[in-house]
Amino acid sequence: MYPKQLLYVLAIVLMTGTCSPAGAQEPVDRIEQLLTEAETEINRTVWKSLGPATTALKLAREQGDTESIAKARLLLGKIYLDLKDTEKALTNLLEALDTFQQLGDKKSEAQARNRLGRLYRELNEDENALPQLEAALNLYREINDQHGISRALNSLGAYYWSNEAYNKALEHFLASVDQQEERKDPVGLSAAYNNIGIVYQELNDPDHALDYYNRALKIGREANYNAVIASAMTNRASLYANTGRLADAFKDAQEAESIASGIGALDQSLESLDLMADIRRRQGRFRESLSIRDQADQIRDTLAARKVMERIALIQASHDFKDKEQTIRLLEQENRIQDLTIEKQKINRNLMILGLLLLGGFSLGFLYLYLSRARQTRHIESSNRELKQALERITALTDLLTVCSSCRKVRDNNGNWLQLEGILPDYSLHRSTGELCPDCRDQSPELSDTKKS
Repeated sequence: MYPKQLLYVLAIVLMTGTCSPAGAQEPVDRIEQLLTEAETEINRTVWKSLGPATTALKLAREQGDTESIAKARLLLGKIYLDLKDTEKALTNLLEALDTFQQLGDKKSEAQARNRLGRLYRELNEDENALPQLEAALNLYREINDQHGISRALNSLGAYYWSNEAYNKALEHFLASVDQQEERKDPVGLSAAYNNIGIVYQELNDPDHALDYYNRALKIGREANYNAVIASAMTNRASLYANTGRLADAFKDAQEAESIASGIGALDQSLESLDLMADIRRRQGRFRESLSIRDQADQIRDTLAARKVMERIALIQASHDFKDKEQTIRLLEQENRIQDLTIEKQKINRNLMILGLLLLGGFSLGFLYLYLSRARQTRHIESSNRELKQALERITALTDLLTVCSSCRKVRDNNGNWLQLEGILPDYSLHRSTGELCPDCRDQSPELSDTKKS
């Protein structure tokens, strides 16, 4: 992340405001041009679409163009929804819906209701989400808008999927496929097949899931729709990983990550990298897993910086400069939280490495202790054998020694009398021969006579 640089940008934005407004006499087609520009920018960088959309709203207000105001608000509702600013999204969508109802524009009303349904679903307000989504589908059917019908069916499928009503989700996604096939829309069809594969995977039906992922990939490649290709390949990789086909899973995830990076889909790229790291971990290739985790962390940093830029764009578009210092403090806190989160991830990774090293160290230590104990045991057994053999030799030798029966001196081969304790400490093992040494005979003649008799 680049918190200081971003804050400098924010300070400039807060001090200078937005781009200078166009004159009130600007033609109406300028508003359409701005709305088209914003629609195009949404698919690339959402926050950059705020500028032209808010400018279009301002021009429409200056000219009193009610329909253009509603169109700008409908678009702003989508932008704010993508930026997760649900409060502003709700305000703009509700005002757009009210205007389209007054104008009798059923197609635009259906679009507003469809987006409101998605918004309420993200807010976990199911009691409001489902009626809006169903109303949007009915309006599209009323005006026979096939593209709108398929879009509404997909939205309903996503609603039921998020609520784990997988059979209902499957029903709506399959109905959407029928609409896409009639319209011969390869892009929509490939996306619908991918959604159906996801549902079958949730239903623990890997065969059907794989079939629909393959269909999505086939049509997506024919239409050169890289976003669906990357998504379907990641989903298929997840399916392969769950069924133990780790080599195929890694190959798909790697290709998906390459495609996602090429089109700038960082969220999809991050999902693929996380899956690749997990596969390498399961394969026991920890070094590669950690390397892939590092790549994923770099993308997380980029996404975090992008969120800060989106936050700056929201502040710029809202023209809310009343609490500048507090806003900057909030951004600083967000950056600190992001820094702490990244630091925590690095600490966890280092702890995992340390754990592996400690485990290896303990294993080597136990092996060393075992081998040392084995060597000591062999040494003790060898010493015991040698002592036993020496004792046996000493016992045998003592049977041949001449020992004084009085002082227990021993006569050596040279006829010298020596103290027994100096030669054989354990003299209790030796028996006396009954003979007296010269010293004892001189001191006790009576004992000598007794021995002689």
